[in-house]
Amino acid sequence: MYVLGRRAIDAFSGAAVDARTGERGITDGIQAAIRAGVNFRTIPFTGYCRNVNSGADLSTVERYMARPVP
Repeated sequence: MYVLGRRAIDAFSGAAVDARTGERGITDGIQAAIRAGVNFRTIPFTGYCRNVNSGADLSTVERYMARPVP
């Protein structure tokens, strides 16, 4: 999982766009951020994670968040 601040996200503009997908890849984006002076660190994580790339993904996450907590 990646938690990116505004500075890191802004630096993604320095990454090349993949001609096949039309997107900037996360690895290239992180490398561009590192070149721009962004420092990264690891943060221990446990729990539920869902990559939200579509409306269906968002619906899945919303249903998960709305579930009763024991």
